[in-house]
Amino acid sequence: METTAAFAGLSCVDCEETFDAETATHRCPDCDGILDPAYDYDAIDLTPADLERRDGDSMWRYAELLPFPRSAAVSLGEGATPLVECPALADAMGVGRVLLKDEGANPTGTFKDRGQSVAMTAAREHGASDVALNSAGNAGQAAAAYAARAELDAHVFLPSRAGFTQKAMTEVHGAELTVTDPVGGNSQISDAGAAYTAAMQDHPEWYSTKTFVTPYRHEGKKTMALELLEALDWEAPDAVVYPTGGGVGLVGMHKAAREARELGWADELIPMYAAQAAGCAPVVDA
Repeated sequence: METTAAFAGLSCVDCEETFDAETATHRCPDCDGILDPAYDYDAIDLTPADLERRDGDSMWRYAELLPFPRSAAVSLGEGATPLVECPALADAMGVGRVLLKDEGANPTGTFKDRGQSVAMTAAREHGASDVALNSAGNAGQAAAAYAARAELDAHVFLPSRAGFTQKAMTEVHGAELTVTDPVGGNSQISDAGAAYTAAMQDHPEWYSTKTFVTPYRHEGKKTMALELLEALDWEAPDAVVYPTGGGVGLVGMHKAAREARELGWADELIPMYAAQAAGCAPVVDA
């Protein structure tokens, strides 16, 4: 398994046990808690000055803070998305400055690409042949694209209410798509989750890239905060408003802010606020 120098293994957020990333692949073997990639920060030989000399071609420019090196990455060029100035919105909100992090610029049009890039890298490093997950739509589409890049077979479970585009692109990228019927007339991601769970019981060899089952999706998402801080010269904005569903991106961004402070790159944590919505994440700088 090809990993970065500082990647020290996986730590359970519940029981705090640590595990070898080669043998622990998903949830904690002891308590079924969520596993989180851990790092030896003293082993990270990277500074903001080093980053200034690198091309901003993808999120893998931060590979020293990820579990896998760029040479192993399953990548479609995700990340390096722009911060867009929104003066009219700032005026309407009564603040000095508002920036939008345009995650629609990612390869499949969603920030889900970041997480799937790292999760699919882990799947390939672990020798998987098939990957599976349930999704409300965007993560399924992203998983299909990244599984295709990794030459893995993908099995995606979406609720019937998922958008036509997400269903179509999941199939265009070559995944096996299962659209679940609604329960009680109101199709939800939980319906897709039930079908996914049943399929995983029938196919235990499938490798899951489901939210907070794989330890790696939030690692890809944390690059949003690294890009944000770097664009702002490592000064934390007054607030980040983050539209969230499962919360993987919010967890990843908070982790990145802690790591930037641990490494001495930024003095403050980013104040972050979650909002149940879809779209870009507004960055407010008053």
